[in-house]
Amino acid sequence: KSERERQENKEKTGVELKGVKAINPVNGEELPIWTADYVLAHYGTGAVMAVPAHDQRDFEFAQKFKLPITIVVCPHYPEKTCPVLDEAYEGEGHLVASGQFDGLPSAKAKEEIVKWLSQKGLAEKKISYKLRDWIFSRQRYWGEPIPIIKCEKCGNQPVPEEDLPVELPKVKNYEPTGEAESPLAGIKKWVNVKCPKCGGSAKRETNTMPQWAGSCWYYLAYIMRGTSNFQLTTSNAFSYWLPVDLYVGGVEHAVLHLLYVRFWHKFLYDIGVVGTKEPFQKLVNQGLILGPDNQKMSKSRGNVINPDDLVKEFGADSLRLYEMFIGPLEDAKPWQTEGIIGVHRFLSRVYNLISKIKNQKSKLQIKNKKNTDKIIHQTIKKVTEDIQNFRFNTAISAMMILLNELEKQPESVVIGHLSLFIRLLFPFAPHLAQECWEMIGSPSIRSGQALPRHPELS
Repeated sequence: KSERERQENKEKTGVELKGVKAINPVNGEELPIWTADYVLAHYGTGAVMAVPAHDQRDFEFAQKFKLPITIVVCPHYPEKTCPVLDEAYEGEGHLVASGQFDGLPSAKAKEEIVKWLSQKGLAEKKISYKLRDWIFSRQRYWGEPIPIIKCEKCGNQPVPEEDLPVELPKVKNYEPTGEAESPLAGIKKWVNVKCPKCGGSAKRETNTMPQWAGSCWYYLAYIMRGTSNFQLTTSNAFSYWLPVDLYVGGVEHAVLHLLYVRFWHKFLYDIGVVGTKEPFQKLVNQGLILGPDNQKMSKSRGNVINPDDLVKEFGADSLRLYEMFIGPLEDAKPWQTEGIIGVHRFLSRVYNLISKIKNQKSKLQIKNKKNTDKIIHQTIKKVTEDIQNFRFNTAISAMMILLNELEKQPESVVIGHLSLFIRLLFPFAPHLAQECWEMIGSPSIRSGQALPRHPELS
């Protein structure tokens, strides 16, 4: 398995190394040694001390293989009782079952244990960086040119600063040369240059940078556009906009891309270009949508779902809504076509209910309006909280529950209720919401209409 697959796979596998034990240097206890696929070779030394009671992955592994789960960080201290765990307790607390370190706050205990081990000559404090060497060249046309000139006499020379940035040549075709090199190698007018050191004949580096190079600073490019002609100089715009409030990225980028983004940003901070130590205040990693076979979508597996076909059959709103309803944002989840059918039916029921109430309202005698008011505002509170916490699937579920209630008692629904429901639905299914908004006699919902607010959340 690849490292990504091992991180994404929730099924824990492992084998005990019989006849081999490790010694806990703090208390001398003998511990079994297991190999496990969720432990990564490049993380630290590649061997970890499992703490099943306080790490969820270790907890699941210990449960599967019936290993002891001993609580050593208790949230109830100084009470003698610790909780019976249904899952790992990963919060702070005080140490228990830890000998001389009992009663210490867990954060302080880490420092004290390392200090004690260091004094005994059994351990030393060390910082392990996750950055690894990065293959930075690509043999293709599109990509940032690498600003190096190759001279047979002088070797590799940097492009003079006044000639930066090096731009790609504008050509009609950039076909491969037939050799194991970049298509740029065949564009002689661009490749052949003078050496900046000796003035002799030289050639440009024809490999280009990977897409990661641009994505490491593109959030700065948005700020720089139109203000500094993309020159990395200290900017008032940087001071105003940075750090980025929220960054939503794919989980497959968490190991490489986001580490390098931080590395580049910290370098720019050190030289005084940006004024913040970190590029992003909050990071949310979204999980992969897998194929119907529960595997990552790929052409070779034949499990790719074409969104164009789904939009044609069910509409863009149905696709959009199902992608949010399929499961928690951060989880990997398999695509199920029957799921989008259910979401499509939900939107059809919304449309039918609004049509029915709009057409029959003059004939209906309003009843139980206060009860409907209550249900509507409970839903507003739930959906608002879920949006703020990226729980889009449960927000949609709450609106489905609301629709069920409104369908049971249409005589209690007034246009004001519909207005609130439509505005609540708009971020999730904007096309249908706009049409329903016009059906109840209102102008464009896009012209300044806010999401409904619950009094407790105002």
